[in-house]
Amino acid sequence: MKKIIIIGAGGHAKVLIDALLADKKHVYALTDADDSLKGSKVFGIPVIGNDEKILSYDPNDVLLVNGLGSTHDTSLRKNIYNYWIAKAYHFKTVIHPSASISALASVAAGVQVLANAVINAGANISENCIVNSAAIIEHDCQISKHVHIAPNATVLGNVKIGAESHIGAGATILQNLTVGERCLVGAGAVVIKSVATGQKTLGVPARSS
Repeated sequence: MKKIIIIGAGGHAKVLIDALLADKKHVYALTDADDSLKGSKVFGIPVIGNDEKILSYDPNDVLLVNGLGSTHDTSLRKNIYNYWIAKAYHFKTVIHPSASISALASVAAGVQVLANAVINAGANISENCIVNSAAIIEHDCQISKHVHIAPNATVLGNVKIGAESHIGAGATILQNLTVGERCLVGAGAVVIKSVATGQKTLGVPARSS
């Protein structure tokens, strides 16, 4: 049985601990960039040091979980994921037992699907994405790497979302649209037309800048 180590000991890590425990998985330890947290515990799970402590474990003996969340920019999550992949480590896919994922959907390595989220038939979720609590990804959506779909966001059918974009809490993206790479869709926004790469879009209906 490989040891599960969560990178990061903050709020998102706590949600991941809950999802893993609910799925009857044992979490071995956490790491954190804040050296002062070494020796502390999160829900009884020890913080064993900063992230470089992972190097003391053989890549074949551990599975990593990316415990960094995001509120608008997913680049830190991407950098952490790519750093450890380059060192031959692997990331565990985390799926809360209450999530509903179609057998006809595809979920890649390192994806996190949290409580009450829904992923429907034909959807494809790429590496290191978060589909957060109660988010809905409808049929045939294509979600690229390092995207965060925040709680209660709804992505309707056949939407394409580019890498490193953040879809804010409670946002809605209407069907057949494209959101480019590194976009920010604000909380509660209703997106009724496609969004170009690098744009921020806010409001009801959403307007880009």
